Amino acid sequence: MSAGPPPPPPPCLPPTSLLMAPSCPPPPPPASANGPSLSPPLASKISPAGLRGLSNSTTVPCTPLAAVCQAVDRCIKFQPSLSEQVFLCHNHHTQPRLQEGPQCGMVALAIAGGEGVQVDQVQELAIRMGYTKQGEMFNVDDMAYLASTVLGTEALISATAALSDNEWVVEQLTGGWLLLVPYDCAHNHHPAMEGGRKAHWALITGFALAMDASEDISDIETETKNSLVHLVTGIPQKEKISRLITGNNVKLLLLARQSKSLVLGLWDKEELVSSNNNLRMIDCKRELSEFMIPAGGVEAGLCGRMVLVRSGES
Repeated sequence: MSAGPPPPPPPCLPPTSLLMAPSCPPPPPPASANGPSLSPPLASKISPAGLRGLSNSTTVPCTPLAAVCQAVDRCIKFQPSLSEQVFLCHNHHTQPRLQEGPQCGMVALAIAGGEGVQVDQVQELAIRMGYTKQGEMFNVDDMAYLASTVLGTEALISATAALSDNEWVVEQLTGGWLLLVPYDCAHNHHPAMEGGRKAHWALITGFALAMDASEDISDIETETKNSLVHLVTGIPQKEKISRLITGNNVKLLLLARQSKSLVLGLWDKEELVSSNNNLRMIDCKRELSEFMIPAGGVEAGLCGRMVLVRSGES
């Protein structure tokens, strides 16, 4: 078993806690429908995978450098003020996969596990454990238990407030941890403030330091494209990265995978924290009995917390 991450330093919330017993009771029998149905309740809605003629088991190969370059390009489109910046990136490379139905948490966990972990197998296990009915996941505690079982390693629960500390973020992500974070998903897949009505799961796989071109990074081993994107290679040089994040002209952004897009995201971490902290309700056009909702609702299950996992391929 891998050693857990160090407790978040002040001003973060209390140290990460080990997993607690699941709070959800076993799922009730499925509600009967009016007449026979040959397809799942959500089959009429085209999934992100279906829109592209793919399945949730399909991976779309992308090289590590190409993935972070796509993330930077997309980020600059939404934040033109960053177009003159240089990006130093550290990332645990993952291949994108898309969801079929309300299974964003299942896909995020499968991506963390690597290509040998199949989404449908993760979902079937979650159903047997009583954590989901259709693939939905509204409980951080259940996600942590499921992740520990699927990946065969420890999974820790932490307050998302820890993301506000740059050094903590660098320590965890360069130390082999990935972060499963629930948030509200905007139309461009970035963090939003919808009160929980667009709840979604992301897998944070790395970070990027956006900085002036005048910053000296020549002593850091990287693979580079167009002198704009520099991807750290080899063993992370934490002390050199720490030197940079203490500078006034450096902004730390988070690299994120999520199951509605094939492109890696690059997000403002404070926006992600705020989005996570606003998860307080569910927007459901169907009967709530179709989903596994924890005692206390979405706020008790998701708000203010995330899950730290070790990659199945680390």
